[in-house]
Amino acid sequence: MGALLLLNLHGDVTLSHNEYTHPFFLIATALGGWYFLWGIGMLCSRSSKLSAWLSYPARHSIPILFLHFLCFKVSALLWIGYSGEPLSSLSRFQIESASWWPVSFCSGFLLPIVLLKSWSTLKGALSNPRPAASAEETAAFGQPVR
Repeated sequence: MGALLLLNLHGDVTLSHNEYTHPFFLIATALGGWYFLWGIGMLCSRSSKLSAWLSYPARHSIPILFLHFLCFKVSALLWIGYSGEPLSSLSRFQIESASWWPVSFCSGFLLPIVLLKSWSTLKGALSNPRPAASAEETAAFGQPVR
């Protein structure tokens, strides 16, 4: 992290605008960021509960990625309602407000996970219905026991 902070003092990488100080600077920040995330991953792997919690999004990354783009529209709709912008601004990819990141995070990451988990639960419940009551249970109680 120190390397990233030091590099931040001497240049800038703005990926959203495809701007960077120098190609070496871009490579150095990418490697520094990768090493930083690798270190966080090593720390997280020491905790079995945290590893289990983080493994769900990792195992379901492709469906989350697909839902990610759709769910960002929820954030955009909320922004339109909040700011009073026209509905045509729904086609924009991101909201240009620094204070809107919690809503974008929830709609872009947490909402896809909730939808995916809900779908998995619903699909499991529909594919594994409870077995029908036996003849003895029906005769003993008059109605099937569930």
